[in-house]
Amino acid sequence: MRIKYPRFKVKAVSFDLDDTLWPIQPILQAAEKKLFALLEADFSRITDALDLDALQARRMAFFKPRTELHHDLTRLRQLYFVDLLTEFGYDSGADTLLEQFKHWRNDVSPYPGCEAFLETLSAHFPLVACTNGNADVFQTPIGRYFTASIRSEEAGVAKPHADIFKQTCAAVSVRASDLAHVGDNTVTDVMGSQQFGCHGIWYNPEQLPWPHSGQPPPHATVANYDELLALLQPS
Repeated sequence: MRIKYPRFKVKAVSFDLDDTLWPIQPILQAAEKKLFALLEADFSRITDALDLDALQARRMAFFKPRTELHHDLTRLRQLYFVDLLTEFGYDSGADTLLEQFKHWRNDVSPYPGCEAFLETLSAHFPLVACTNGNADVFQTPIGRYFTASIRSEEAGVAKPHADIFKQTCAAVSVRASDLAHVGDNTVTDVMGSQQFGCHGIWYNPEQLPWPHSGQPPPHATVANYDELLALLQPS
């Protein structure tokens, strides 16, 4: 079992969502294909000119320079839809496209064992979603296990910024030292949470080595949900 400290006591647990509780790439790929089909049906001038790959490249080119909105992917995607539709002579439809995409974005399939794990954990701790993505955990099959959700688009900043972890702690009325944050990203999740004073737990199913030489390692590293259950205990 890859745990630095045998166990530590906390009062609440926060989770990253994408690639921690579900795989993100299949969700996004499916959503982009459904979006293309919708464009093909209702905005065919766009799909006559651009195939799926070209549309994705255009979106990435639109997103990249707008760094001031990288914490708010919903707003960024809405602006992209407006820009795309306008370019091809459509004066409306962005809101419809956004709502449909948000629906598909929340059509997640949690990792095997995730739901049972969360059910067990939520009996002992309030759980908080803390994400830089635009998924709404309460619109997913595992939403009922969560007490609160902090999304970067609502927080105004993205992980690893301290303010998002401050808001996460406030959502369940705990100090930073009483919160364990679990995530797959070594910078935004682990280093960000630990710099704020939380317990940083690296969800690392591939059992990769810590990639940041000279930086403090995670307080704990787990390869699966069973290890995480073994690590945590109520205080």
